[in-house]
Amino acid sequence: MRRYFDLRRASALYAGTRVEAFVGGVYYTPAVTDALSICDLTFRFPGTPGETPTVGIPALSLAPGEQLLLTGPSGCGKSTLLSLIAGLLTADAGTISIAGENIQALGSAARDRLRGRRIGMVFQTFNLLHGFTAAENVMLALMFSDLQPRAHRERATQLLSTLGLDQAHQTRRVDRLSVGQQQRVAVARALACSPTLVLADEPTASLDPDNAAAAVGLLRSACSSANAALLCVSHDPALPALFPRHVSMQEIGPGAASTVCADGGAR
Repeated sequence: MRRYFDLRRASALYAGTRVEAFVGGVYYTPAVTDALSICDLTFRFPGTPGETPTVGIPALSLAPGEQLLLTGPSGCGKSTLLSLIAGLLTADAGTISIAGENIQALGSAARDRLRGRRIGMVFQTFNLLHGFTAAENVMLALMFSDLQPRAHRERATQLLSTLGLDQAHQTRRVDRLSVGQQQRVAVARALACSPTLVLADEPTASLDPDNAAAAVGLLRSACSSANAALLCVSHDPALPALFPRHVSMQEIGPGAASTVCADGGAR
């Protein structure tokens, strides 16, 4: 992937990288493929009045293991962006690459496979399957992995134990768990297939401030241990203090600075 950065930022972040050209800055080629790379993305729901897209992002990227909080008020397109990244919606234009593979260029079945292998998701209301145990919820996610079925229970048990859920709670139906315990199951499910990228949609919406901070800490720590990049979206004003990097939808929207995209074409 290729991008545009000003010279000082490129020097600080990518010291030693081969410099290709200077045009008011520097073009560079990272040594490692980004976990997420978005270029010239536009999407508008059919029937939306006006010319402004529902989501318009010139460029956004996450390195492997990087964590980013994306903020903005309700209705600004945060959840829509996550659906686009996950391949649940199709963009009008642009690319969304997960570990170098453009999910928007794939057919439905191929998107499902890529999502299952590369993307973990933590939903606002967790979306756990009631009637199933904590371990079974994680094992169901492992159906998309390359792991042999006989190893699924061991993997689920190991993840849940690491996240602080003991054996008694692992075998309990999720609708009989506390909200905090359900959140641990949701994080374990998101990490089950060793994803490249985890998407979290308003993960603290149903939690009080103390539990919200603990939940974010759990999510960040678990992703860090798995070396999974994390993109979290929220309108919670307390969350920016809990993330090393945060930007608003407005900052990365259509008015943001242009970039050099994957095809190398400057605009």
